[in-house]
Amino acid sequence: MEGIDANPTTGNIYATDYAFDLVAVLKDSGSTIPLATTPVGTNPVGIAFNAATNKIYVANSGSNNISVIDGATNMVTATITDSKAVAPVAVAVNATTNTIYVANSQSNNLTVIDGATGTVTATIMVGTSPSGMGVDSQMNFI
Repeated sequence: MEGIDANPTTGNIYATDYAFDLVAVLKDSGSTIPLATTPVGTNPVGIAFNAATNKIYVANSGSNNISVIDGATNMVTATITDSKAVAPVAVAVNATTNTIYVANSQSNNLTVIDGATGTVTATIMVGTSPSGMGVDSQMNFI
């Protein structure tokens, strides 16, 4: 497992599996048997849950895209691609603004996605090999 995030309302835990190109959905009861496994893009790494929309965003580093999973069905509902992004590895969500941020390690940039439409709104150049980030939803800083 590479990335992990949780839904505090349902207690579901989402974990990316880099080797098998899927997301495992677990219950917080400590069971190691997945409730579901959801196939996503190649080599999923980063993952983030948006509590405002019940969507899970997965950075697929091998296929250079983002899988969007519906938290109610655990099914992929969309795939988002930024033509300027190579090797997405980390995802962060600002639930207040419904904005998703993706760090792309090999293209040295950050993809900004409108969570309502699923469209890329910006690609921002950042430092070399970004691999993580955090969101301050009150100040709207990354």
